[in-house]
Parts: sequence; C-alpha cells; structure tokens
Amino acid sequence: MSYAILVPNVEKANESNLSSVWLDKQGDATALVFGKGEIAILMAPWKDVDSPEAVFEQDVATMHAKTRVETINGDDALVIEPDTDIDASDPAWIELAHDGVDINIESSAYGTDVLLDVARSLTAASS
Repeated sequence: MSYAILVPNVEKANESNLSSVWLDKQGDATALVFGKGEIAILMAPWKDVDSPEAVFEQDVATMHAKTRVETINGDDALVIEPDTDIDASDPAWIELAHDGVDINIESSAYGTDVLLDVARSLTAASS
C-alpha cells in the first residue's frame, strides 16, 4: 500500500478482535473488519482536490443526516450520527483524512461515541 495501515486499540476494535482484512493493491485500498462485523475501517488515498475541511463542511451543508465536523488528533473529521437520515437507517460513520489517507469508520452496531474512540486510537500497524 502507498500509506501506513492504521489500526485502532480500544476494547471494541483492536488487533486481537480483527476478524478480516481486505487489501486491494491495484486500487490502493484497505478494509479492516472487527468483531463479527460490528466495526469496519476503510482506507484509501485522499483523492479530493479540496481540503478535507472544505469537503466535510460541504457535506454538513448538503447531507440529509445529523452531521458535524470535529477535530480528531489534529485532523478534520466528518461525524455522521446513526439513524438520522431521511429513512432513519444510516450507520454511525466517521470520515477523516490523515497524512493523505481517507479513513472511513462505520458501524451499525455502535454509535459515534464508540467510533470517535476508535478514531482517536488509530496508530500504524505493527509489522
């Protein structure tokens, strides 16, 4: 991969309960699934020409779900509350850009408080 794969280290998502890893070397994308699929983290290079802050502010203005922009470990992040879209069916979701990597953390089992803890704990995977 063209970037360091980051892994969380919290009770609900850590290397001991990592259940599957997906690598798309051609597309330069990574997916990590924890537990029985309760938390998924997807990573790929940030490809938007605009800054993450600008993109996330635009998302807040146009999305039909309860959203906000927060700072996580110095990085701008889009936080999407679960079950707040038009159909009340969206998962909890956090998107952030860290060192040129677009990181999406989502869960239908947990809320954004858990996902914020996951995002705050991300560090480079041990080799």
